[in-house]
Amino acid sequence: MRISHRTVLGLGALLLLGAFVFLARSYKHTRAEPVGESEGSVSVAVTNSADRGPGSLREALFIAAGARGSATILIRVEHIAVETALPPLVNAHGVTLNAQAPGTTIDAHALAGGAVFDVAGVKTSITGVTIRNCPDAAVLLRAGRFRLMSTTIESCDVGVDIAENASDFLLERNRFIRNRIGIRFAATNRNATLARNEFVENADGGVWAVRGALDLRKDAPISVRSNKFDGDRAGIVAGNVSLLIEDNDLDRSRDEDGRRLLGRNGDSLPRSLL
Repeated sequence: MRISHRTVLGLGALLLLGAFVFLARSYKHTRAEPVGESEGSVSVAVTNSADRGPGSLREALFIAAGARGSATILIRVEHIAVETALPPLVNAHGVTLNAQAPGTTIDAHALAGGAVFDVAGVKTSITGVTIRNCPDAAVLLRAGRFRLMSTTIESCDVGVDIAENASDFLLERNRFIRNRIGIRFAATNRNATLARNEFVENADGGVWAVRGALDLRKDAPISVRSNKFDGDRAGIVAGNVSLLIEDNDLDRSRDEDGRRLLGRNGDSLPRSLL
């Protein structure tokens, strides 16, 4: 039985169509797929643990930055290896980054320098991740209305490095373990609160708030309350930056001079003394 030329072409077209469908479905399983949109907002799932490529955290950050509304990034892998600098967390409508996989770890040991997360946009939040082995900062904060919650930062140079222009932020229920510095302030930031965090064996200090000259701005003191410090060289080191220190637990400090700088636990440090 002879098959016409037209029939052969038709079969070929069907085979090509089937191949395209197969490839599209394969890509869908690996890409950072939008999982829902509303009025320009976007929700993106991270399904790839590599530094780049479809489904990676890098791709999700690019999608978030380009969204017409707010963006939510849902991390669904247990381990991410970051090798080169990630794009900043920025979106005029806000970015929410949540770890959905228990114990999600971002390993930054291969980074040559720079922060793992550069928070450059307002209304950003990070929840539930573990960030380890950063040669620089785990989080660089240089915007307002930031939230960091239920996150562990371990073995980094600085856990959270807070720029002078940052404001209106809350760092709550996080753990800072064996970093050089847990949290570093460059100035007296407006509406800044550290609450119920844990600092363990940080080499230079848990909270470092030191400025070369007296900060003369009229912002209210940074609130440092209900935190636990255990085995840091100094729990809190302050100079020329205003802090309000209340109900903190300072235990096993390895630098008694650092502890004396604070006065009695629970005291408010007057601007004239800092």
